[in-house]
Amino acid sequence: MKEITPEEQFKETLNKLSEQLKEVESADIDEKTLKILNSVKEKTQHLLEEVKHSDTEKTYAEAIEHFEESHPELTSTLQNIMNMLSGIGI
Repeated sequence: MKEITPEEQFKETLNKLSEQLKEVESADIDEKTLKILNSVKEKTQHLLEEVKHSDTEKTYAEAIEHFEESHPELTSTLQNIMNMLSGIGI
């Protein structure tokens, strides 16, 4: 069985996040949630394109705080991504 590299695992997790964001987006959400959601989606797309942004951590931390109670699975995925970013030096 082929071992998954940290980079492959990171990309897979980002793709999972993208799918979860689509689910949240389809729900009835308020303006602040939509703004945060769009910001996270934008940062995620940049990460998928391998663009490094210094404010990604702040964006994800804000999203984690906002979605913590209402979307625990999304929050967990965001936390995993932040840990992976830290682990690969981004």
